[in-house]
Amino acid sequence: MQMDAQRNIRPNTGTLAGLQVSIEQELDAVEAVWRYLESVAETTLFQTWTWQKTWFDTVGAARGDRPAIVVIRDAIGAPQGLLPFAIRRRRGYREVSWLAEPFLDYGMPLLVPALLDPRVWTGEGSLWQDIKRILPADVIRLENMPFRVGTATNPLCAALKVEEERDIAWHCELTGYDDLASLQAARRQSKSLSTDRRKARRLREVGPVRIACPTTFEEAEEIIDALYAHKTSQLQARDEASIYDDPNYRKFMLQLWQNADPSLRVDMSALWVGDEIGATHWSAVHRGRFYYLQLSRHRGEIGRYSPGNELLHALLSDSISERIPVFDFGLGDEPYKQRYATGSIHLFRHKGACSVVGRLALAGIAFLRPIRRWILRRLGREVD
Repeated sequence: MQMDAQRNIRPNTGTLAGLQVSIEQELDAVEAVWRYLESVAETTLFQTWTWQKTWFDTVGAARGDRPAIVVIRDAIGAPQGLLPFAIRRRRGYREVSWLAEPFLDYGMPLLVPALLDPRVWTGEGSLWQDIKRILPADVIRLENMPFRVGTATNPLCAALKVEEERDIAWHCELTGYDDLASLQAARRQSKSLSTDRRKARRLREVGPVRIACPTTFEEAEEIIDALYAHKTSQLQARDEASIYDDPNYRKFMLQLWQNADPSLRVDMSALWVGDEIGATHWSAVHRGRFYYLQLSRHRGEIGRYSPGNELLHALLSDSISERIPVFDFGLGDEPYKQRYATGSIHLFRHKGACSVVGRLALAGIAFLRPIRRWILRRLGREVD
């Protein structure tokens, strides 16, 4: 169901004739358009139809999210762009954000090359101004936006007032390496490699080590359950809230592993130490990029010998063997990511009002923020 009629927009560049914008509330109604734009646009794993649809069916719908998919067409109705938004109810206001949050390392639109021109999106009468006017929301919050889309500037970063995120996404270019040993020789110091080898020997003294991928749904469930247990234990030790309390996240990960999309491969495996799972991973491969999405490790005696490192080395080795050009470590400042990284992506966020209610809500949030930070410091919690 369309939430608003289409309206004509006159871009301020003159390079595109009158564009039409609509907001679609039903995901299935835009599948064909989405898949077409996915095939022609610069995009990541997180903008694919399979990722977003699976997320909404398992998590988004259950928590009350409403899709608000912005579709941009040219004067003859051909699709030119899509912004995968959702409407979420907050205390006293409606918020627009990316549909698949928080499982979204990169947030960006799907656009044909002509719409990557920032001039289409900026200034009075621009494309963004008209999209903003028809969004049924009070606050717009967009996070994890890369500054570049392919070789072009992300037009949303040009159109919006953005600030840099604290988290950085790290990646390693694998092209040119013949095997794991050559990568480690180039990226690691000999002292740290010696420590890795010592821990690997100690791990094998605890029990025989093997890595296994699931071949049945029951085996996949066992790995995901171990991942959940490891992650929950880790977060509890830091006294942090856990998204893993929601069983729908588990459903999302398992359904995505079962997906039949030939352009998106979801992998998982477990590193066993004797009869115990010492580490797990849940990852994906899309357009020549390995996305290292979730890794967990045992926190007991096994965890002292870095089973996660052992599993990471196997994944890097396999990616090099498969000639996958990029290994994407995702968000986070963990030292092991930086040891292998050959590059990073700085991400940006925007939060702004698009109604009187939104302006009042953001003013209240700004007033309460220093009080919240003071309380968190007093409790010894991490301050964002």
